[in-house]
Amino acid sequence: MPYRAAFTVVSLLMVVPVAFTQSATRLYVRAKCAFPDGSIVATQLIEVSPSATAEEKRAAAERACAPIMEDAYARCDDLASRVDSLRSAWRIAAPRSYHAHQLELQIKAAKASAPAYCK
Repeated sequence: MPYRAAFTVVSLLMVVPVAFTQSATRLYVRAKCAFPDGSIVATQLIEVSPSATAEEKRAAAERACAPIMEDAYARCDDLASRVDSLRSAWRIAAPRSYHAHQLELQIKAAKASAPAYCK
C-alpha cells in the first residue's frame, strides 16, 4: 500500500555519556508522522546510529511512522465511509421527518468524534 503520508525529520537529539566525552554514543531522531496537508498524527523518538546518513535517518523515521499512519488512514477511511452511508440514508429519508433529523444528528456526532487529523 503506498503511503500518502509525509514523513519528516524534525530535530536531532544527541545523548552524551555521563562523563561528557567528545563522542556521542547514541543519536535520536524525532520523526513527525503527518498527513500531506500537515496534520500531525504523532511524533516518534527513534534511535539511529551516529554514523547514519540523512537517507538512513529518514528511512528509519518512515519505518517508525508506518504502523501509526496505517492506523490513522484506517480510522479516517472508516469515519468517511460511515458518514457517507449516513448521508445516503439521509438523502432517501422523508424530508423533515424524525428519521431524517436523527440521521443529521448522527452525522454531526460522527464528525465531532473524529480525530483532528481526519477533519
